[in-house]
Amino acid sequence: MEGTLSQSRRSPWLAVLLVFFCYAYFTYDWPVFRNTNEYSRFYLLQAMVDYGRFSIDDLIAVRDTQDKARHLGRYYSNKAPGASFLAVPAYLVLRRIEAARGARYPEPLRLYFIKVAVVALPSALFLLALYRFWGNFGASRSLRLPFLLAYALGTIAWPYSAMFYGHQLAAIALFLAFVVIRTGSRASAGIGSMVPAGFLCGLAFMIEYPAAVGVFLLLLYAREAFSARRLVYYLLAAALLVYAAVNWYGYLPPVVGRAGAAVIAAGVILVFLYFCRRGAPVLYFFLVGSSIPLAALFYYHWSCFGHPLSFPYMFEDFGQFALVPGQTFSGFVAPRLEILGRLLAGSRRGLFVYSPFLVLALPGLAAMIRERGWRKEGVFFAAVGLFYLLFLAAFVEWEGGWAMGPRHLVPILPFLATAAVFLIARRGESARSWLSLLFGPLAVFSLTVTFLGTATFPYFPLAFANPIYEVGWRLFAEGRIAGNLGILAGLSPGGSLLPVLAVAAAMALAIVFRLARTAGPDRGVRAIFIVLSLVFFLLLAGGGWQWSRRAEGRLNPAQRALGELERSRIAWYTGY
Repeated sequence: MEGTLSQSRRSPWLAVLLVFFCYAYFTYDWPVFRNTNEYSRFYLLQAMVDYGRFSIDDLIAVRDTQDKARHLGRYYSNKAPGASFLAVPAYLVLRRIEAARGARYPEPLRLYFIKVAVVALPSALFLLALYRFWGNFGASRSLRLPFLLAYALGTIAWPYSAMFYGHQLAAIALFLAFVVIRTGSRASAGIGSMVPAGFLCGLAFMIEYPAAVGVFLLLLYAREAFSARRLVYYLLAAALLVYAAVNWYGYLPPVVGRAGAAVIAAGVILVFLYFCRRGAPVLYFFLVGSSIPLAALFYYHWSCFGHPLSFPYMFEDFGQFALVPGQTFSGFVAPRLEILGRLLAGSRRGLFVYSPFLVLALPGLAAMIRERGWRKEGVFFAAVGLFYLLFLAAFVEWEGGWAMGPRHLVPILPFLATAAVFLIARRGESARSWLSLLFGPLAVFSLTVTFLGTATFPYFPLAFANPIYEVGWRLFAEGRIAGNLGILAGLSPGGSLLPVLAVAAAMALAIVFRLARTAGPDRGVRAIFIVLSLVFFLLLAGGGWQWSRRAEGRLNPAQRALGELERSRIAWYTGY
């Protein structure tokens, strides 16, 4: 079996370079449309470097954005500042280039440079770490490479690696922190690994506040606290801390008051430290590592909003997102079971609708938990996925506005992909062949769906019940292609798509042909595997198309009118 140490060191550099090409190909420089999520972070970056302050007043005076917070008459980005902080070196390099050339590049071109340097490049390099880690449980090269391509180009990791969002960066930081902890726990210097792990966790929180869920679970994983009883205790402590924080800020009816909230928080922390005394070095080293990014984050909060624990979302300027005291805290309510179903299988934002191959992660998690050597990791992976889902199901704006897929779930994608790889890698030869036959068409279908949205307009409006076909496929069929390097080079919109389409098609074929090697050494068997995979893919794609057409046919006149209105807005935004 492949997966030995020597084979695991064989890095798929060609695949990574081609994926990076796909990540960097689309510029998304629309004639009118400017994504507020990206520009909120970009304005903060410009304010820090060009004006020496955190306030974005000067920038929104020229071109406003709805994603902003207001405090004491000044405006700030309403996003976590981590992505903007990380982009400072790249922006300084860009400014040096501009100074040397005596030119000032257009703002969309500046943003594109930042996206490539800060998001696309780290996302592509992260694939090398992911590929290497999968070798730890004996996954062959013929299995790891198809899964790597499926994760990179067959999930919403693709569009969010091409935009200046924080989701993919948070995913990278959380998974690398997990790898560091697991590697360190199996080495003599296990405690020393907590410093870089803590730094990565602090960085993840600085980039995306919801990453706090993953950070907390990583700390429990480092403490080896995943027995049922300990997990209940720790989760109860975390719930009490959250309850105290909510009461402190007054976003629930005053039950205990601020003094009572302070007493609860102090008591929980003291009890936690007492029970952690045996594992104190792990906790302390973890806190030392996380203190650097957390110090920068809390200084930012203090400078902008007057308190280290005052988050930008508490000062939302856009009325739809503003806090409602007494009802929600930063837009959160009790988790709703209906939303969980939509997050997983809904046609608008369903994770398994956009990337159906990730369904294999569910039995994969069960397989990890059953295997003694990977039980702790399996429980941790399952906890990360479940808590992110519950967290998002409690979020009022769970759909993420105009977005492609469940964007807030991007941080759990590497964990789900790893569980799916584990499922196939640990099966016998016969089971691996059948599971590979299932995975191949699902992966190619996922890549096709992802390509349709990424190559056209990856900001699906909420008006469409099935935006993959109603927006992505229709725009593609009409030749409405997103801004890209080919268009900048002078190609027509249709012609500009050929380079990235050729790479994506080659990656899809590589998935199928690589998986065919798991079917056995006989060429005839491999050929049958390839044919069956392509037939299965065509049936899957055709079934999805027919289902979409029938669903669209059931729309009432008001829904049809709203859809046409949104299409006209997209046409105006994109200049078609």
